[in-house]
Amino acid sequence: MRLITKKFFETSLIEKNKDTISAMDFLCDPVNVQKMINASEAHYPALSAVVAELEEKFAHSEGFPLHHDAPDKNAKNRRNVGWMVRFVMREFGYAPIEKSDRTRIGSNSGSKYFGNASLYKKVNENANYVIVNSAYVVGCAWSIDDMKLSKDDDRYEEIKNKTKELKKRMKKLGISTDFMLTYLHRIGFNNLISLAELVSYFKGIFVPCVELYETMDFALNMFEIFDGIMKKRKQNIKMVCADASEQ
Repeated sequence: MRLITKKFFETSLIEKNKDTISAMDFLCDPVNVQKMINASEAHYPALSAVVAELEEKFAHSEGFPLHHDAPDKNAKNRRNVGWMVRFVMREFGYAPIEKSDRTRIGSNSGSKYFGNASLYKKVNENANYVIVNSAYVVGCAWSIDDMKLSKDDDRYEEIKNKTKELKKRMKKLGISTDFMLTYLHRIGFNNLISLAELVSYFKGIFVPCVELYETMDFALNMFEIFDGIMKKRKQNIKMVCADASEQ
């Protein structure tokens, strides 16, 4: 699970199960956080930006149903979504606007089961988290221990295998472990990870947290795009030179 999700369930009274964890992970995914922030800045309920996909994933889930086909119409679960959104937004410096919780979520949101949701505004410029390019987040209060994924995490094996693949991609691009470490330190992971720890992640001895994995994956995606552009440019230059030599 993500670090925000882990922090949430350390104090929340909401039942912790596979579906509630997945729902919280969904809400604090960088892409979805950015969507909720954009909606808030445009004076729409934060939830309205992600509610359609949230319902698609969890409306009929076993552990966190959101549909209306129940004696209580699953109203408690939908209220809990509101608490989840509130927690996530707070980590990024946003708080609900007073008395805005009855704001209509709007037909454009595509929601089938939610009628109202809160508006949010930025209240803290020194928030716990900073979002970068909708691709990854950096925590301002992270500790060294936060960087390692727990063995009992549902995504442990998935992230372990994906991290090993990162090393293969780095080798293909000619990127060293030292270079990746320098990159991580410069974007906010300084004092959180050493060279030995990074090597241990790539070897599968330890597994990085989801946020650290996503940051490295994003970096390699960018490097791969740049590498592709440079290869294309070299091909074009060769073609131009070949044409010139024939004339």
